[in-house]
Amino acid sequence: MLPTYPSRLSAKAVEQLNQLGVLVQTGAMVSDIRDEKVVFRTADGVEEIAGRTILWTAGVRPSSLGRALAKSVDVRLDHTGRLIVDPDLSHPDVFVIGDLASCAGPNGKPLPGLAPVAIQQGRYVAKCIQNRLQRQATPPFVYHDYGTMATIGRSRAVAMEAKRG
Repeated sequence: MLPTYPSRLSAKAVEQLNQLGVLVQTGAMVSDIRDEKVVFRTADGVEEIAGRTILWTAGVRPSSLGRALAKSVDVRLDHTGRLIVDPDLSHPDVFVIGDLASCAGPNGKPLPGLAPVAIQQGRYVAKCIQNRLQRQATPPFVYHDYGTMATIGRSRAVAMEAKRG
């Protein structure tokens, strides 16, 4: 759970959810959801959990628009299906931002598909377009990490400090 967070914060999130009466099941593949029951497969076999409220989160997959765009403008995709963009978030005549863009951060790894990244990218691309219209250069995009927080419930969260280079 919360794979981009340190393991101690991930464990703390699970602990807080358990305190709220939530049963967290990871490493399982949901095979069926029925009235008041979820059926899933694990390494140990098929299991069922009864419940009146079932929340299923299964990760994020980039939009199929990325694959279509990659074919039409001949851009490469990363291993998750995001379009690999230049430092100015373009390739070369199309700007791509948010969780559809594979944009390297200061450590060389792709930036996460989070709202704060997309917001900063949107502001940057707006400025980049203005500069292009005025025939001015724009420095490469730089993400400013102010920290990340995952809300677990009312008055419950885990937070990660900003990564300082």
